[in-house]
Amino acid sequence: MPTRELLTRAIIVQNNNILLCKNIKNPAHSYYFLPGGHVEQGESPEKALEREVHEEIGREILAIKKIVEFENVFEEDGKTYDEYTYVYLTTLKDYKNIEGLEGHLAFEWIPLNIVMNIDFKPEEARANIIKSIEENIEFWS
Repeated sequence: MPTRELLTRAIIVQNNNILLCKNIKNPAHSYYFLPGGHVEQGESPEKALEREVHEEIGREILAIKKIVEFENVFEEDGKTYDEYTYVYLTTLKDYKNIEGLEGHLAFEWIPLNIVMNIDFKPEEARANIIKSIEENIEFWS
């Protein structure tokens, strides 16, 4: 059985677009996913999200609201992964000219109305993410 990995992810929305990222160093893993990453030992999911957003795009988080937690067990490249993910609605201090600071990730604003039609992982979480955005759209006002 694989070791469970704890992850934290940000839903960042502006002007009916969601900020997604993808791995640009490995074409086999070029699907979209939410910004964020691993929760380190002794770190809360919220603090991990603040750290990850700063490391990935150099932005400060203004507000977060936890909307869902989910488990995702999957196989990739012949290896089994067991992830437990905390997902937060997230607002940033600055939305201008967001670019990835880590060489393996690219960030892109994707229109909300096409998210259901793109290659997004975990696929099972996509509908819940869109529903959470629609139910909480005032969060970004």
